[in-house]
Amino acid sequence: MKRQISIALIGNPNCGKTTLFNALTGARQHVGNWPGVTVEKKVGNFSYKEFDIELIDLPGIYGFSTNSLDEVVSKNYLLEEKPDLIINVVDATTLEKSLQLTTQLIEMNQKIILVFNMWDEVEKRDIQMNIPLMEKLLAAPIIKSVAKKSNGKQELLAILAGSLDLPWKHKIVPYDLHVEESISKISEQLGENYLASKRWVSVKLLEGDSQIREKIAISQELNEIVELEAKKLKSKHQQEVSFLISDSRYGFINGVLSECIESKGLDKMILTAVLDRLLLNKWLGFPLFFVCLWLIFYLTFTIGDIVQNWIASGVDILANALNYLLPTGALQDLLVNGILNAVGNILSFLPQIVLLFLMLSIMEDSGYMSRVAFLMDKLMHFIGIHGKSFISLFSSLGCNVPGIMASRIVESEDDRKITILINSFIPCSGRFAIYIVLVGLFFPHGAYNVIFAMYIIGIVVAIVTAKILKKFIFKKNSDPSVMELPPYRIPTLKSVLLHMWDRASMFIKKMSTVIVIGTIIVWALGYFPTHTPITPQITHVQSQISTTTGSVQKGYELQLQELQKGARINNSYLADIGHIMQPGLEPLGFSWREGVSLISGFIAKEIFISSMIVIYGVSGGAANLAGLKEGLIHLSNMDSLKMFSLLVFVTLYVPCVATIAAIKREMNSQKWMWFSIFYGIGIAYFVSFVIYQIGRLFFR
Repeated sequence: MKRQISIALIGNPNCGKTTLFNALTGARQHVGNWPGVTVEKKVGNFSYKEFDIELIDLPGIYGFSTNSLDEVVSKNYLLEEKPDLIINVVDATTLEKSLQLTTQLIEMNQKIILVFNMWDEVEKRDIQMNIPLMEKLLAAPIIKSVAKKSNGKQELLAILAGSLDLPWKHKIVPYDLHVEESISKISEQLGENYLASKRWVSVKLLEGDSQIREKIAISQELNEIVELEAKKLKSKHQQEVSFLISDSRYGFINGVLSECIESKGLDKMILTAVLDRLLLNKWLGFPLFFVCLWLIFYLTFTIGDIVQNWIASGVDILANALNYLLPTGALQDLLVNGILNAVGNILSFLPQIVLLFLMLSIMEDSGYMSRVAFLMDKLMHFIGIHGKSFISLFSSLGCNVPGIMASRIVESEDDRKITILINSFIPCSGRFAIYIVLVGLFFPHGAYNVIFAMYIIGIVVAIVTAKILKKFIFKKNSDPSVMELPPYRIPTLKSVLLHMWDRASMFIKKMSTVIVIGTIIVWALGYFPTHTPITPQITHVQSQISTTTGSVQKGYELQLQELQKGARINNSYLADIGHIMQPGLEPLGFSWREGVSLISGFIAKEIFISSMIVIYGVSGGAANLAGLKEGLIHLSNMDSLKMFSLLVFVTLYVPCVATIAAIKREMNSQKWMWFSIFYGIGIAYFVSFVIYQIGRLFFR
């Protein structure tokens, strides 16, 4: 007895679907109406080998995004009848439009065979398609067909018969990171009796599909979650969620076509094509990207410096006022030197950080960063991972934590793990704040070039690490996946500002909580024990105070405070910790003061700067960073070479606590968490050691 199976035939109007239906079924077909509706249905029967096949010709549709009768009928059939197989007929001459339906079928997690009809027209236009690669990217077999001539019919039947019992690889159409977060939240609330895949149902709920709401009998709690997520997405992106999702599908399709199609004919010189030819050019694309990156640092450092001085002056005035109003003692020292001077310095560099976020948002919203990711695809494949990893790494320019979370878009498990482990080598905004302070002090005339060099060093170390991990640990070859190329857009002011504020607000929140707490801890370790040793310098100044009056006496009193502060820190708990580290730091050119600051930077990278300000006793307000430079030079014998070595160590060593926690959570492994800690410290030590020791040979 032959096996009974059902197959649904679906495609856009005028794609040749009915022609293929007739070619497969011949005269063995009947016409009727779907129950409850007046849309005509066609059902055909035919036999092939051990199968008796019922072929259902569904109405021609473009997608499942509306509630038109044709779409309702097709959607209901696929959800309720669940055919054994879907044949998706595609007009091969209009793939950009036709594959919109395909992406939605893929998300339903059903078995699909793609029939690229009108293949004769493709050959006439001299369009070259890499069909094997496209099959892997779409996770479905593809048959080249000319239905009107029955070309491809036998190949289709052979694939059909061989596919029914094979396991089907589930394919994910990736969306914007914010959309992915919303999908995850909704999926968690769905029960097990969902219609297709949870992901597809979640997407339809976000799109506002009333039919799906009715079918799953959406609860009040789930309805509130869906509405909240849709509202958040609309607010963040300044467009309807359905358009946002459609754009992501468009980007997915564009990525497939860019990977797999080359037209030898004359392309239309539309703006998108011209821009892509320029930005994706293998000779011009990389230089243009690095010019953009360098320009970001140049503008950030030069323009942001103006606003920075205003904020620094304001903090300076407040610090002087507190010095005047509060009596000398622990409270004054904590508020002025422990919090205001330290945190105020970080606050003064907020304009540069906000400018960095602003320009990164423009690059993302315009569609340029997706092009850079596509451009980087070959480089990423060279080191053993997919180009999508670049999107995760780029997200780390703001913060490594969301960058690590963005690695979820990488489909290969091994590639995702490698992406997470190299993520912390990409300098985040916390390290950017360190660069702004220290590079500005020791490299004032070429600051943006030094900052650019730090990013290049981080990227190079990330690439080398990925290559090592791929060669020795994660050896499995990656399956090809799609690089999305969304349409170019002129970023709206509101959208860019919202994205910028999302990132800047995280920085401000961290500054007002973690950084303040960390700074207080460092101050306490540097202030206690309160015993201040008497040195010859202190004795001399004390004698001068007793023999002078007026402004001269006041000057000696201020000098005495500075000497006592330095003596207290040198004999504090902080110094005890630092002196233990000193032997290991000397080969890198650091003193114990930098070592202690590096430890505090493990809490949050920004605390590195506030710790140095406390340790070096910088006073006079946030504008007096010259005092930090003076302390570095006179107390630690710091020079440009040692500072460069220190900056490299800061770039590469262990990430902050939040990043470590994200690594553990995303990889679900303490082993890899500890690996990232010790490997980061080890590689930072090695690179800084090499730079400092070789540099000494040339700059003694």
